[in-house]
Amino acid sequence: MAVTKRWGTNMSSSDSGPYEEGKIAASDGERISTNPYEKDSDEFDLWREGFKSHDETDDDGEEFEE
Repeated sequence: MAVTKRWGTNMSSSDSGPYEEGKIAASDGERISTNPYEKDSDEFDLWREGFKSHDETDDDGEEFEE
């Protein structure tokens, strides 16, 4: 199984996708402008959604209670 190193995290290639990559980038402290996908592509949007979803969860991956 291939292992990809992206944003400082090792993960198998079967676990990664644009959404997960965006979440990892956010948790690693990357900026949203580091989105590696072409603007206006589905992958760009998925990565951005994953990045933004990191702000909506706590460190345990649970959604914040309001």
